[in-house]
Amino acid sequence: MRDRYLTEPTRKTSLFGEYDVVVLGGAKVSDKLGVIKALLPKVDVMLVGGAMCFTLLVAEGFGVGRSLVEEDMIDSAASVLGSSGGSRLILPTDLVAAEGTPLVAVESGSVWSIGYHWAGGNGLYIKGDSGDIYYYAHMQGYASGMSAGTRLGVGQVVGYVGHTGAASVSHLHIGFQPGGGPLVNPYQLMVKLCR
Repeated sequence: MRDRYLTEPTRKTSLFGEYDVVVLGGAKVSDKLGVIKALLPKVDVMLVGGAMCFTLLVAEGFGVGRSLVEEDMIDSAASVLGSSGGSRLILPTDLVAAEGTPLVAVESGSVWSIGYHWAGGNGLYIKGDSGDIYYYAHMQGYASGMSAGTRLGVGQVVGYVGHTGAASVSHLHIGFQPGGGPLVNPYQLMVKLCR
């Protein structure tokens, strides 16, 4: 059956059109590197999760604290990430935290949008005074007084960690759009803010 996926990928349809997607996880990237190399040229997107993502994140230059990293696989992981298909590998950026942990505005600005989405659950967008936009998703609830247009100070509580929408574990999914442009990986921003 595995060989069928290597030769006959199945196309899926979403709101964004047709695409081929693979979801891959596990503890060790060394067990999956051959699969990644074989499938990456055949798919539009590969979502990578589990502990194996930490070796890939280190290969991209990110710090991962004391998370499991296969030091002897970093160069091989970097080679895959640097390949022509490497940009199709999507690594996680969510921050796991206890239910109800307060969430704060990362910069002064205002609530740009607030509401519920089936995937992101309770969420809000903050437009910072710098023009950067931050998206907080899966929130348990909002701090008192939050509505579109509410003025925020840096460090002001805006809501609380939850698992609403398509989430089964309490965490914060954060989106980051520098200058209001396209989404970028928020990991380095979060590391900087959390130190």
